[in-house]
Amino acid sequence: MAVSKSHNERSNKRRKLSPPEEDHEHETWVSKRKAKTTDARNGDVPTTTPHSLAVNNHATEELPSVKDLASSESSLRRAAMKAITKHLESRSPSNPLSPTECLQLWRGFWVAIYMHDSKNAISVQNLLRDIAHTFAIVSAKDEEAQKAENGGDQAPDPNKQQHVWLTTYHTAFHETMVHEWAGIDSHRLNKALLTYRFVTRELFQLCFGPLFVSPQQEPTEPPAQKKTKKQSSKASNATQTSTSTADEASCAKAISISTSIIHVLETAGPLNPSDRKIPDGLRLHILDIWNDELFGALDIFTEQSKSDDESESSAAKSRSDGMTAVLGLLRQPLERTAKSDSGAQRHVRMRAKDTLQGLEEREKGISAD
Repeated sequence: MAVSKSHNERSNKRRKLSPPEEDHEHETWVSKRKAKTTDARNGDVPTTTPHSLAVNNHATEELPSVKDLASSESSLRRAAMKAITKHLESRSPSNPLSPTECLQLWRGFWVAIYMHDSKNAISVQNLLRDIAHTFAIVSAKDEEAQKAENGGDQAPDPNKQQHVWLTTYHTAFHETMVHEWAGIDSHRLNKALLTYRFVTRELFQLCFGPLFVSPQQEPTEPPAQKKTKKQSSKASNATQTSTSTADEASCAKAISISTSIIHVLETAGPLNPSDRKIPDGLRLHILDIWNDELFGALDIFTEQSKSDDESESSAAKSRSDGMTAVLGLLRQPLERTAKSDSGAQRHVRMRAKDTLQGLEEREKGISAD
């Protein structure tokens, strides 16, 4: 009884002492909270707040789940593909995809291609077209990020532009296809080859696309504001100067994108002759489709420019110079692969020589036209 009595007395003492301590801690917390609220109302916001908000915004931009891309239900695969595309379009340009995220995406894309019904050829092509179009989305993010760095008022400098989005995404594509190549069965081989064809076509369109972007039209002035001949001459000269500058920027942008794409093709892609992990089957395939997809992409833009009736000599000359520069860049990896000291197998070198010869013949046809 004595022991239980002393125990009860100690318990009562603790109960008597704890409420004041808790009240004191609660009052301290409330006072600190009020002080922070008062500082915030007065404009005294801590300097760490913007950084923490930026981190939180980036943390919320998580990739959608790619598990549904492996579903046997086509409706779930389509919904997952739309969710991923929407995420890429809305993602902040200052928060580029990491290499791990890109590998996750391409692993999911490949599973979706693998699970797709091979008997429906049109449906397969539509899926591959949607997947290949993601390259255009990530390439646009690079330009948006560069504009944001310049304050949003100036166009990005193509000579200083870094294609972080496109390079990481493009590298992950080749790494995924090289990794999956050995496990592709004969029933799905055509889909794998068609995937490379669609992606190669999209990449070539990115190379030539900036050359065929028409400059934005400036708003016209009201009819009441008539100009003198001197003012009209100055305005005409200013327009010609701005158009020339825009043409030079477009050419530089096309060269910058082409250089980035070629770099990935020769490091992580099939045109790296020294990497023995890359199967020769991929090397031979991309050499087979090189000219068809290159000039196919070029024909799309040339037909579009003809329909737009753009017959200005200065714009046509600038576009022609840009096409020549881009074609020269796209010829270089073929020349390097065809060399005897490139490290490539003999049959790969011979195929590269044939592709290079076909490219030169078609270039002569373009110059003759």
